[in-house]
Amino acid sequence: MGPARIVLAMTIVVALLLPVACCDQDYTPMGLTLTALSEGAIKVEYAVESDPNKLRVAVQLFGAPFINMVVRDESGNPLNSAATGDIVMVDSIGASQLTFSYFSRNLSCQEGPTWRVNVTAPIEARVVLPEGADLFDMSDVPLRIGTIGSYQYIDFSPGDICVYYIMGLPRVQEEAQESINKTENYVSEREAEGYVLCEARAALRQSKSLFEESEFLASKNGAEDALEVAMITLDRAISAADMVGKAKTAVDQATLEGRTKGLSQAEAGLASAQTLYSSGEYVEASAVAAEAYQKAVSASKPTEDLFTNQLVIAGAFLSFIGYFFFKSL
Repeated sequence: MGPARIVLAMTIVVALLLPVACCDQDYTPMGLTLTALSEGAIKVEYAVESDPNKLRVAVQLFGAPFINMVVRDESGNPLNSAATGDIVMVDSIGASQLTFSYFSRNLSCQEGPTWRVNVTAPIEARVVLPEGADLFDMSDVPLRIGTIGSYQYIDFSPGDICVYYIMGLPRVQEEAQESINKTENYVSEREAEGYVLCEARAALRQSKSLFEESEFLASKNGAEDALEVAMITLDRAISAADMVGKAKTAVDQATLEGRTKGLSQAEAGLASAQTLYSSGEYVEASAVAAEAYQKAVSASKPTEDLFTNQLVIAGAFLSFIGYFFFKSL
């Protein structure tokens, strides 16, 4: 081995043995691209300009841990690297440019049918959506939106980036329509049975309006909420009908037994509960009917007036004595 190679080898060995804290970490971001894959992982391609006079460079990446990471220099040659958290130490050995390629599962998450990609970019960044995905929302106004073949991309200024997209929008549209139809059938059938479902009907109308505006996910959720409201209302209606029935039975029983004292209040309450039930105010109807039931059960027979009865008897007796007295004259 010649003297020059020996010096170079010794320099590399010394550099590798230096503590990480002593290594310069100077680099300049050049480009960042995040490509969302259909299964939710994100492919990251990050290029930085490095000092060719440095033997090692520490670069901060995004979305640790990094999966299948490869680091290459400007000529495409692979370089050794080691990651500690989100910091990657690269044996750059004179490279003027470093390109990092890896996959991450910590830059995206799923919320129902909606996927979210988020990153804090130190430079202008590009987010590429999966094939067949539909852009749903963004955290900021993009620099530009375009397509590469069948893939849509969005370019953003440096800073916090958040992109929402939906996979398979036609399926979401189909699911929204199915939810609307299911809720419509349920509500219509219950209304035909005499139930009043005003709240559910209003929610269903809102869901249909969202569908017409192509807000399919919101429409689907709205239709499902309307169905739940309808089912809850039906349960309340059944409970109210049972309570009104009990109150009516109690009023009829009190009338039959002659327990008329306090019964008028129970009868008025029963009539009010029946009116509330007919208008679909089932919770109020149940409460009023329960009160009417208690009043009917508590109704009692009228108290007899003994003094009046005694006067009647005394008057009858005196009339009888007077009759015989005048007859004897």
